[in-house]
Formats: sequence, C-alpha cells, structure tokens
Amino acid sequence: MRRRHFIKVIAGSAAAWQLAAIAQLDGAATAVDAVTAPRAVMVYNSLGTCNGVVLAQDLVLTAAHCIVGKVNFKIVGLIDDTLYSLADVAAAEPHPQYIATTAPVPLTVPDMALLRLLKPLPMPFGPALLATRAVAVGDRVEVVGRVAPPSGSRTSTESAGMAVFAVMRVENYLLVLADQPGYGEVSRLGGCYGFSGAPVFAIRTGVPQLAGIMRAGDCGHYLVVTPIAPFRDWLAETAKRLGSQFAP
Repeated sequence: MRRRHFIKVIAGSAAAWQLAAIAQLDGAATAVDAVTAPRAVMVYNSLGTCNGVVLAQDLVLTAAHCIVGKVNFKIVGLIDDTLYSLADVAAAEPHPQYIATTAPVPLTVPDMALLRLLKPLPMPFGPALLATRAVAVGDRVEVVGRVAPPSGSRTSTESAGMAVFAVMRVENYLLVLADQPGYGEVSRLGGCYGFSGAPVFAIRTGVPQLAGIMRAGDCGHYLVVTPIAPFRDWLAETAKRLGSQFAP
C-alpha cells in the first residue's frame, strides 16, 4: 500500500477533490449516517481543500494549517451527493499558539481554527454536539468526511463517508488513532490529502459527540487528531468575539 502524508494541502482545481478527504482504499467504503453527515463540510482555500465541522449555523471548525497563509475561504457541502457552495467566510481565526509557532509546527501545538460565515448554513447542515468527556486509549471513534473514488476508478462520484478507528495514544493536545483490521472493513479507510479538519466523533450511549478534528497522519496506518476537550474555553471565547451564535 502506498503511503501518503496529508498534512500538506493539495493545490489545484476541482479534479484535486478526487484525492481529498477520506481516500477509499482497497475498495472499502462505508456510508455515513444521517446524524453525522450534516455536521461535516468542506473548506475551500486559495491553495487547495480541507474538511471542517459545523459548530453553529454561522461557525465552522477546521485545522489551523488549512487557513494560515491562505485566502479566499468558502464552505462547500454535499447535498444528495452533489457539491454545493454554502457560504463565504467573514472571519478566520487560528488558535494563537499555532500562529505564534515557527514552522515546522510541532504536533503538541493546537492545530485548529474557527471560521465565522457571512450567512447561516442551510438545512440539513447543523451543529455537532461537543463531547462531554475526553476519549481514552482503547475507545473507538468515527472519522467523518468525503469519500473519494478508489484509485484507478473511472467514476468521479464523491460522497460522505466514515471510518472507525481505535484510540492508540492520548496526550494533552493530540490523539493518535490506529487503523486496526480487528475493527471491521471500515478500518480499511485511511486519511489522505485534504482530510485535515474532518470531525472525529466518540459514540456515547448511541449519540455521536465531537471529540476532535483531523490534523495529520499516514494514509491507511495512523491518524493524528486535535482533541476538543482542552480547548472548549477558547472555542467559546473566540466564537463570542467573532459574533457567532455558538453556545457550547
């Protein structure tokens, strides 16, 4: 299996979308459920694409490296398997520790940014429920994003999809997810280019709760996640300063 790092954002036109988000490996794919699909969006920027998660109808959370040094942000979403431009971005604010760090940015630095939108997102898009407690080693989580066609496929159809991973390592500002065959066929999905910012959900009593967002990884092997729990105060304070409706 060829390994590809997706911490870099790909450049290019609509054709580049075929490599973004969750890349479909070995023909395995799992449709995302109706609860988590409307929480995930895509974030266009001047150099490529990323994913994001809806925190309020006027607020999207994504990775900081998706916006730092880039311009012309636009929120795009899938409705009935068709891509639609949903909203332009009025303001973008990365976490202060990220912008204060010189490159290369260590994985211990929070990689997240808030985007306040010029207009509310349309239905069916709506806010994710934030996790009420931190995840632990051994927990299973769902990663939600776009599924691209298998390598060499003649189709260009893209859809929302999910993959299940095990939490392998927990630190203050990062989680490492393991791609383990024991968790079923969906674990054959791995993160690749453009997957940064995609939501990671912990399933608590049958309810998906946002536990973090994608940061980096090695396609088909492991994923690195920025957790939500340590940054709830920053999310609330920044959203308020940006004039968002977000209420954690």
